[in-house]
Order: sequence, then C-alpha cells, then structure tokens
Amino acid sequence: MKRGIALTLILILCAAALCACGRQVDDGTAVITVNGDPITKGEIDEGVRRSLRWLQTYRSVTAPGEPFDADDPAIVSAVRENVMQDLVRERVIAQKMKEYGVPPLTDAEREAALSPLMQYAIPLGYDPEDPASEDSILALVCAETEFGAPDETAAIADAADAKLMPVVTEGLVTVTEEDVTAGYNAWVREDQDTFTDPALLADALNAGETVLCYPVRVHRVNVIFVPFMSEDQSLLSECGSEIEELSFEVLQADEGGSEGSPPSDDRQAEAKRARLAALQSRRERLLADAYAAIRAEAVQAASDAAGGTDWATVAATHGGDPWFLEGWSAGKEYAMVEGCEAPGMGATVSDAAMSLTEIGEISGPVPGEYGYFILRLSGVDEPGPVPYETARGPVYAALYSERQREIYDAMVDRWILEADIVMDDHVYD
Repeated sequence: MKRGIALTLILILCAAALCACGRQVDDGTAVITVNGDPITKGEIDEGVRRSLRWLQTYRSVTAPGEPFDADDPAIVSAVRENVMQDLVRERVIAQKMKEYGVPPLTDAEREAALSPLMQYAIPLGYDPEDPASEDSILALVCAETEFGAPDETAAIADAADAKLMPVVTEGLVTVTEEDVTAGYNAWVREDQDTFTDPALLADALNAGETVLCYPVRVHRVNVIFVPFMSEDQSLLSECGSEIEELSFEVLQADEGGSEGSPPSDDRQAEAKRARLAALQSRRERLLADAYAAIRAEAVQAASDAAGGTDWATVAATHGGDPWFLEGWSAGKEYAMVEGCEAPGMGATVSDAAMSLTEIGEISGPVPGEYGYFILRLSGVDEPGPVPYETARGPVYAALYSERQREIYDAMVDRWILEADIVMDDHVYD
C-alpha cells in the first residue's frame, strides 16, 4: 500500500518539534489532530510497541545472533514516524469516507481483510485471543515474510481504500480500445519471456495470476483427495525421516566422511547401506498398506462422482483437506502443467490429469503422495497466446485498476496536504 509523499513531508518537517521540551503526559494526550480528530499518545505508543516487537522477532528469525536494540532512539524514532504516518492516513481516509457517504468498515469486512494473513498465521501458532503473545508475533512474522501475507495495518487500510476508491474516482478513469490492444500485446510478450519454466507457470496459475501466453499445454482440474489414515501417515512420516537421515549418512560415508571427521570403514558403510535398503523396503510395504486401507473409500468416491453426485458433496463425504493445496476448496480449479509435477500430489497425479481429454471427464482413484486423488477435467489451455477476445476483459480490468489506483493515490496525497494537521511539540522530547 502506498504511503503518501505529502504525509512524509509533513511529518519530516514536524519531526524536530517533537523533541522540544518535555512534560508529563498520559496515553489520552492528543499528539496529532487531523482536521480536529485527535490521535493520542496511547495509539501511537501501542503501534510503536507492536512494530518494535515485530522487528525484533523478524531479526531473530532472519539474522539470529545479530544484535537488535529495540531501545535505540534512532530506531524508535523511525518506527514512530511510520506509525504516525499510518494513523494520519487512516484518519484522513475515515473522514473522506464519511464525507462521501461510504460506511466505515464493518467487523465482518475487517475479518475478511485479515483472512489471508490469518490463513497462514493461525496454523503457525497465532492466537486470536492473545495476539500480543510471543507465539502470535512470531506467527505473524513467518506468515508475512515466508508466505507474503499482507501485514495487519496494510490489510485494513487496503480494505478501506477498496470501499472509498470506486466512489471518489467514478468517471475519472479512461481506458481506450487502443490501450487494451497495446496492453494485451505487452502482456503476451512479457509472459513469453517469463514462463519458460513450466514450474513457474504452474505456481503463477495456482496462485490466481492471469497468464496470457502458455509455453505448454495446461489442464485445469477439480480435485477430491482421499487421505491416508492418520496412523498410516504417521508411520510413513517416521520411516521417511529415518530414510532421509540415513541417506545423508550413507552419502557422507561414500564421500569419505564429513569435514573434520574420519571416513567410515567399509563395514560401517555397508551396514548403513543395508539398513537404508531395509528402511526403503519397509516404506514400500507401509505405502502399500496405506493405499489398501483407503482403496474402497477412494473407489466409492470416484464412482459417486462419475455417477453424477454433486462434486462438493462427494468431497465432503469421502474426501479430506489437502493441507498442501493452497486455498483448497472442492470447486477450485488446479492448473496441471505439461512437464511439471504437481507439488504435494506427485508425478502420477500430474500424468493422470494430462491424460484426461474431455471436459467433465473424471478419473478413477489416482495414487498420490498422501493418498488417492480423483480428478475432473474442467478446462484446457493450449500452448500459445490466449485469444484477444478471451483476454480483453482481464486486460481492461488490469489497466482500469492500475489507472484508478494512480488517480486515487494522487487524491490521498492531496487530501493530506490540504488537511489541517496539528502536532503537539512537547510530547516526545
């Protein structure tokens, strides 16, 4: 989310005034007023505390062992300035929503805005009942840095912008047919250069991106997943971990030992290789048992789907939640890209998806990495550019959105410049 240039200039010009002459204040003291609307010291300090804790946790994750002084005046001052920028912008947007008759965000809208973040943060240990806990802060850091989820402040601000922007920019955005044609041609050229690797194409499509040029064939499928029994999955996971650990030891033995340690003798190496072979055989037996335990369930699911039972009903009755499929739902289309193994499913599932030929065709149970998959072909994209007639709508929408955002951001900058912003120059000396 863009932070207004105008607001940055205002706060930089006022920053020196914040260190003038101290006095006793409390959390209810107004530090800034925006068109008469106060922003209190308590709001600012709470934002600073949360931001510093986030930064401290972030550094502990990304640069463990490196010192980070959350009490460093320069760091605190920089964080405070960012927090004040966010709060001033928030007040200006809230005032403009009222002026234009746009209702403020409801609790449901706030929850929806935060759902992409919570989708990742909650499984990582975020506790909605205790958002300030160390585990919750760590979960937020991991969700934002590892999975690219939006932070809380940006998510809420973007939701408010999404309500106000269409109202204040109505009639101001122009996109011509010539613009769409030029945008389409540029988009196709960019995709031709970008998606030379089928794996990149699969990632983009399954993340919901619009692609206008396919280097290879893409089959879009709906998925029902019948998972292994939990006890079978546990045994497989334990065996897999042992195999991974022992494989590394065998590799080290074959290469003459790790750095700083003596090479293994032939008897030790041979014993490890024999143990590894035994574990691999055991895993094959466990895998066969795991498939056998759910085979009847998977066959019934495929039969019900082929017999015309509603797909979502079959998924709910016989299927499980494939945690490895992002944004899972029984109705979602997953892109299977020619020459690319589907993550979490396995090459067998990918091959089965590419072998489907008729729209609506349903596979039998296909063995995957964690159970059986039943697939239904819902669409096919042939190699080459998407036809202009098909792509025109998405291209127009993208150009419209881009230009609308530019106009809106310029408006917000102007609103902030024109706002009556008064800062108390005696609070943070």
